[in-house]
Amino acid sequence: MPDKNGFSLIEIIVALTIAATLSITFLGVQRQSALMAQISKDSWNVLNLSQDILAHKYPDGLAVVSSGWIPWPGPPEGHFRVGLETISSIGVGHYLIETQSGDYTMGWKVYRVSHRNQNNR
Repeated sequence: MPDKNGFSLIEIIVALTIAATLSITFLGVQRQSALMAQISKDSWNVLNLSQDILAHKYPDGLAVVSSGWIPWPGPPEGHFRVGLETISSIGVGHYLIETQSGDYTMGWKVYRVSHRNQNNR
C-alpha cells in the first residue's frame, strides 16, 4: 500500500537493505585495496633494503657473521643478518644475507670470491 510519497513500506525496506549491502561490499573492497597497497609497499621496501645492503656491504664490507638481526637506519628502515655457507679458508664461498622490513623477509645467497692475494696471507 503506497505512502504519501508513493512508496510502500516494503519498497523502502528493500531499498535500504540493498543500499546497506552495497555499502558493506564497497567497504570490503576498499579494505582489500588498502591491504594490497600495503603489501606492495612492504615488498618494495624489503627489495630496496636488500639492494641497499648489497651495495654497501658487498663485497668488501662483508666479512663478519651476525648472531641476530642488525638494524638498518634506512631509508628504507629494516633489519639484516649475515650467515655463512661453505666458506673456504681464503674467503671463497656463499654468504646468506637476509633482509627484513615490516612483515617481509628476503634472502640472498651471495657467492664471494676473496680479493686477497695468496702472497699476502
